[in-house]
Amino acid sequence: MTVFSDHSIELSHLPFHCREAGDPDAPPVVLLHGLMYDARDWDEIAGFLAEDYRVLALTQRGHGESAWPGKYSFELGCGDLEAFTDALSLERFTLIGHSMGARVGCVFAEKWPERIERMVWEDTAPIDVDFPEGSEEVPGAAPFDLSAATSLVHQIHHPDPAWWNDLPKITEEYSELLRKFLKVDPS
Repeated sequence: MTVFSDHSIELSHLPFHCREAGDPDAPPVVLLHGLMYDARDWDEIAGFLAEDYRVLALTQRGHGESAWPGKYSFELGCGDLEAFTDALSLERFTLIGHSMGARVGCVFAEKWPERIERMVWEDTAPIDVDFPEGSEEVPGAAPFDLSAATSLVHQIHHPDPAWWNDLPKITEEYSELLRKFLKVDPS
């Protein structure tokens, strides 16, 4: 059975929750959950990954036990991810993101492709213009800040053109790494 430890970490003067499992000296894997979830959403998958990796699941702003500052965007999430990985001295890591977490990961990988060892996007694309607008009301107590949902869905409908324009930065970095791995001369 995998043992998880819960931590609180301050990023950009805000408290964030994260869960950790696995050998601290193993290669790091960072997990980013989707909208309306938290780091615990990864527990089953993290249990398998922890056999070979140091698994770090971050609860993103506006969700669960992390800060609910009322201001949300994929760029802010990217900044949180940068602060998180910097605080843990993770120069390169594998990044796995689900939905909202994958979008945050995409923005991060466009800015710092050299920091990504591998990346998995689950249930997302860089821009998903058909994502439905959400309701302004959630019945009962929600484990997330509703303004996070409305802000992020609005941003999906009005995306930054750089999301598409900067995608080649990710593939350029991976192409270079693949050439080095395969010992292929690009000339």
